Amino acid sequence: MRTVISAAAACITLAANLRTGDDPAALALVLNGVTLGDQQGIRLGSAFGRRDVCDKGVVSDGWTPSEPAQVRGSESVLQLFLAVDGAREVAKASAKVVSADASVVSAASPPEVVLHRGLEVALPIVFTCHKPGTGTMSVVINVEGQVPVVVGLNKRCSAHAMDLVANTGDLGRVIDKGSSLWTHSRGVVIPVSREIETLLFSTGEQSLKLNAEVGMVDLGPGYGADKLQLAVDRIASGTATPTKSDDGLVVNVPVNSTISQHGVTAFPLQFHCWAPNTYMVEVTLIPEPIYQPFAPVKLSMLKSCAPTSSLDMTIGSRPKASDLAVKGIPKVSMFDDPVPTLPTTFYVHFIPDVTDETFPKMHVACAMAHDDSVPVTGVKLLDKPLGGNWHEVSAAFDCPKNKTDLKCALTTSPRLRDPFTLYFSKCCDGNPKVEIKSEDFEIFETVFTNGEVTRGWAPDAANGPQMVVPTELDSIKFRITPSIRITDLSNPTVSCGQNCEALSSVEVKGPSQGGRSDIFTVNHVCASAGSALVQLTFASSRGAPISFAWWKECGRGAFAFSLAGMVLFAAIGGTAMAGGFYACASNMDPGRYVRSPGGMYFRRSDVIEANGKIFRFVQRSPSTGPRTPGKQSRKPRRSGSGRAMTSVV
Repeated sequence: MRTVISAAAACITLAANLRTGDDPAALALVLNGVTLGDQQGIRLGSAFGRRDVCDKGVVSDGWTPSEPAQVRGSESVLQLFLAVDGAREVAKASAKVVSADASVVSAASPPEVVLHRGLEVALPIVFTCHKPGTGTMSVVINVEGQVPVVVGLNKRCSAHAMDLVANTGDLGRVIDKGSSLWTHSRGVVIPVSREIETLLFSTGEQSLKLNAEVGMVDLGPGYGADKLQLAVDRIASGTATPTKSDDGLVVNVPVNSTISQHGVTAFPLQFHCWAPNTYMVEVTLIPEPIYQPFAPVKLSMLKSCAPTSSLDMTIGSRPKASDLAVKGIPKVSMFDDPVPTLPTTFYVHFIPDVTDETFPKMHVACAMAHDDSVPVTGVKLLDKPLGGNWHEVSAAFDCPKNKTDLKCALTTSPRLRDPFTLYFSKCCDGNPKVEIKSEDFEIFETVFTNGEVTRGWAPDAANGPQMVVPTELDSIKFRITPSIRITDLSNPTVSCGQNCEALSSVEVKGPSQGGRSDIFTVNHVCASAGSALVQLTFASSRGAPISFAWWKECGRGAFAFSLAGMVLFAAIGGTAMAGGFYACASNMDPGRYVRSPGGMYFRRSDVIEANGKIFRFVQRSPSTGPRTPGKQSRKPRRSGSGRAMTSVV
């Protein structure tokens, strides 16, 4: 009987202290109206129907705060079954869990319950271990109209190794009997080409539930053993703390995985790089529940995100062209879009490698051409896949009301690579700016621009046009931008002005559309030897027509103003033509090259000099003869052997 009175008194005193502290007046209020007989109705068991924890309000030995019950490391939940046999038919009951050291173990208090006389209700105590060790806890049970009951517990948190093995395809074993083999000292590297590393888990007699957490440290570009040691030193010194995420790398791991006994479970680690750096990545495998009784396993590795190849991106102003950018490097300082009524369209060819996304991000921004500090809103960028790794990227504009031209920038930001910008201007003055170019010759390539016919193609020049189509070419092509369907121009007409007996026919065909442009082809059929003057005219519904002309050579293999002769004419005539055979430069080797009075350079083997002047230009066969650098889209057909082309200075 002595033990019963002591236990009851201890319960009453502890409960009063929990409620009121050490205030005697408050203690008197708590005990007022509660008799010793009231507590005789509480009973508590560790299993249904048992009274081994508390009977008639008296806590049994081995469950008291001074002699707590022992909860094993493998037990994550303790069920206590509560009943009351007092005078009340219905009573509310609650339990509060108090931990002496919450850094070792804690537990959430179970919810409040309603007791019916004689019926048992389960009170689950769910433990959460934070580190290995043993923590002391008290469970205070309050029943309406009864003196509280206090139960003492010692909860053990263990750190046993899991019965777990993990392997990879080519990187070997990862975990052996619950111990990590991917440690800082080993320095395992996940290469840039691998965005998924799959671990294959297996266990023995017991299934496991695993969660995972990720931490990483950005180590900058490059990787190696020194990088790993750097990360370890920085973490140890407190100058770096692994973060769960980084702007340059995203790591996704499975959550709530179940490793079935005697089976193999795939556990993929997914890496998505956004910056060309190297990262130390730590993946912590956490058994559920942790430390009950198994400890987590930490895997350390280096993840490289540095690309190993150059950017394979080509940008053109028309389908399958590469006139604007090659290998991610712009070829023009400014691309001019003369069409105000249509979006500016780019044709982008992109072949991603393993580090690139399917298609890179692109942005467009515009400002007033006369004042780039004034931004322009309402620019939309649309992407349309065309197949074969080609995309049609269109920038749609709302032109300003004052119809001023715009200066814009198309910025491409491929993943893991430096962004590059392509600048372009947008015509917003209401009238398309027409440009016509020859598709066959680099010399005098531009036929019409800025509202005027260029000198080489002008039909009203003193001696007629300077451009000559040699005998070897039967047809020539012209590209007009923008397409005539969005201008006031009509389909062109072709006519013969002089020496028409040299031609049996001349006709124009087209247009064949190439994106925003149209291509027209003029075919010549020679009848006799001579030089015929051919003129092409685009009629306009609002202004003067556009007319340009050229000489068509028939029946003779040498002519002073043929394609090759035009280069010589430009050189000796004192005018340095753009697009000549050789660039004008001051550092040309005088032993190999000779400079004409017009400033053009030629190979000495291709010319004959007399009195310091170029006397004769030697025309060779197409396989060995001189050609213009860069584009020479068409190779003239020849009939007969090569000849010397003479021009006297």
